[in-house]
Amino acid sequence: VLDTKGELDNTVCYSSLTIDIRNCWKDKEETHQYKDSRLVYNYEGKVWYVDEAGEKTELVYKGYDKGTDSSRYGFKPQSMIKESSG
Repeated sequence: VLDTKGELDNTVCYSSLTIDIRNCWKDKEETHQYKDSRLVYNYEGKVWYVDEAGEKTELVYKGYDKGTDSSRYGFKPQSMIKESSG
């Protein structure tokens, strides 16, 4: 679902009711690869980087880039990773 600014939103809101989207992918795969890259995403809009060993690291949404008309994703800062694992 796109909001009025053209950004991806994973929910549809009616008054105070929020309805989560459902998986409508015909192939029923859990994730899809983005072009020919190490990035994969799911129908909910979550994005992961897949390393050489096949381990997925979830990326953080960094905002919409109006200049390139694209969503920006990146890794969590190292300090946040250490805090959440300790």
